[in-house]
Amino acid sequence: MKSKFISFIVLLLFIVAPFIQSDTSDESQPDVLLSLPPIISTISFYLRWVIIGVLVLYFFLNKNKVAQYFTKYNFLFALFYFFPMLFAGATLTDFPRYISLFLLALILPLIFTSQFHTCQNFFNHNNLKKVILFFIILSIIVSFQTVFSGLRFQGILGNSNMYGFSAVFWMSLLQLSKKTKFNLILTVIILITVILSGSRGALLAGVLVIFFSYSNHLKKLLVGSILIVSMLSILSSFTNLDFILNRFNNISQSAKESGRQEIWDKAFQVIKMNPLGNGMNAPLELIDTGNIHNCYVRFLLTMGYPFTILALLCLLILILFVAKDKKVPKPLVGFLFGYLLANYGEDFFVGVGSSMFIYVVMTIGLISFYSLKKEEL
Repeated sequence: MKSKFISFIVLLLFIVAPFIQSDTSDESQPDVLLSLPPIISTISFYLRWVIIGVLVLYFFLNKNKVAQYFTKYNFLFALFYFFPMLFAGATLTDFPRYISLFLLALILPLIFTSQFHTCQNFFNHNNLKKVILFFIILSIIVSFQTVFSGLRFQGILGNSNMYGFSAVFWMSLLQLSKKTKFNLILTVIILITVILSGSRGALLAGVLVIFFSYSNHLKKLLVGSILIVSMLSILSSFTNLDFILNRFNNISQSAKESGRQEIWDKAFQVIKMNPLGNGMNAPLELIDTGNIHNCYVRFLLTMGYPFTILALLCLLILILFVAKDKKVPKPLVGFLFGYLLANYGEDFFVGVGSSMFIYVVMTIGLISFYSLKKEEL
């Protein structure tokens, strides 16, 4: 009974995750967006922390049982966050954030792996597919008018880029099941919404997931490509999509157009003066922004070259091991590579409790689950 309850809590966290950042009530949002009630975002915000608190408590009460699922992937993922935590502790800057990231990176994937093993009925492909289908249908209902009004698709999230990367994660989960016609069509629809979101990074990540998923299914890949082109052509006959498609014609200029380049230039000026790190509060104190929009630049700015290299080395070794592990489904490999790309334009690595952080710890949990699964059968 206890395991089933914890499994329900894990599944609930997946369901709640996108609604954490679904508040579109601020004045910058387009009027044509059918906003979800702000109360949904508020409830999801607090429910997320209640769920995480329950899972952490469960871990400490059952650590011997859960620890048996510890893998090299858990170790390397936690080690990736250990170095920022170490630097934050040594400099006494933003320590609560980084110790939280380290502990959650260590604990949550272990719990997810244990629950995937003990209560697989909660996480079967049909259940996940139903949740993903719900996300997509609700996103289309909420945001379809934005595209016809010359605005980027953002679904149930309050940000087009965040929607794009969330959709890529949903798409990677969908690829874990059989390559049926329904799954192919749903994959095509998800990828089209990613294109309509105008998120360059998310599209590149999505292409990686598709490549890893369908590299041995060339016929389905060809059919899917034809469907995407056909559906975009039909959609373009009703509205002008140039405002979105043009974003992908000049990817090399995306950093400058979005204002990111200006932030990065300021950051590198500071990095040159002190390449050994300026403290974890440096983005706010020295650049006057909480979001560098590039976690690699953020790490160089905050903890310098030595600690950045150590942390990223752990992550690269993790991905190398995952890519070589034949037991791990290729879509999860594709998502990890896509996650690396995502952090070139966002600060997802340090977003404790964010939707993307929840998605990546679930991915590590799934990777460990698949790496252990066949050994137990």
